[in-house]
Amino acid sequence: YTINHNTAYPPAALYPVTKSIAVLQEQLQAADQPQRVLTVPSGSILPGLIPGMFGFEAVSGYSSWTLRRYLEYASLSRFRALMDPVHHYYDSCCDRFQNALNAGYIYAKRDNVLLEGQDQLLLVYDGPNLIYKNLAALPRAWVVHQVDEIPPNDLAQAKMILSRSDFNFAQRAVVEGDLPDLSGSGAAEQVRFIAYTGEAMELDVQMEAAGVLVISDAWYPGWRATVDGQVREIFAANLMMRGIYLEAGMHRVILRYFPLPIYAGLGISGLGL
Repeated sequence: YTINHNTAYPPAALYPVTKSIAVLQEQLQAADQPQRVLTVPSGSILPGLIPGMFGFEAVSGYSSWTLRRYLEYASLSRFRALMDPVHHYYDSCCDRFQNALNAGYIYAKRDNVLLEGQDQLLLVYDGPNLIYKNLAALPRAWVVHQVDEIPPNDLAQAKMILSRSDFNFAQRAVVEGDLPDLSGSGAAEQVRFIAYTGEAMELDVQMEAAGVLVISDAWYPGWRATVDGQVREIFAANLMMRGIYLEAGMHRVILRYFPLPIYAGLGISGLGL
């Protein structure tokens, strides 16, 4: 424990890149969209914050800043193992709630019998630990043309709708707020990431008909969006995700994190100098 908090200790000695880790890093780098990793069982293989040491965006983990919306969403999964304000662990996979979180790769112990026989899992590494590609995982961002509109912050109603067995994340979204009318369905929507970081992202989206761009990153105050250079509202979607209304046509969508209280505080501090 003491070594883990010694900043002079070489990180490579604490977190060596094993063969399986290297394979997973290669798989993620070759993906055409950002992909998340689900470790199972989460509390005993790459637990806590360790996935981040290797550059993995993990579905599970430990955080003193876990959002209530995420915990409410994660509680819907039948594979939840430990869900509290700091832990969000799963004992296996894969259900539609994990798939919608872009859990594109599964890093698992060999003895997890719940993973056996799942057609959606493609084994890409067989060693002391196993790596599966989750063929049913949704991309980080996709388009839907059917929405259930609910009042803002009505988390109970959002959970009720999402928990319906016939709810299909790939085709439908629960959106908190009022949207313009959606008509028709687009068969040729394309979503392409131009850039992606933890504080900003840029996408090109081709829409055949008006719809909602769903991004499975957490909805949180402070994020701002522009569509073709014009400010556009980010709706809370599917309890904890982001939704942006787009008209038919080709669009450049840019999202940036701009925490107004921090910038306001810096401005006030600057006035005092």
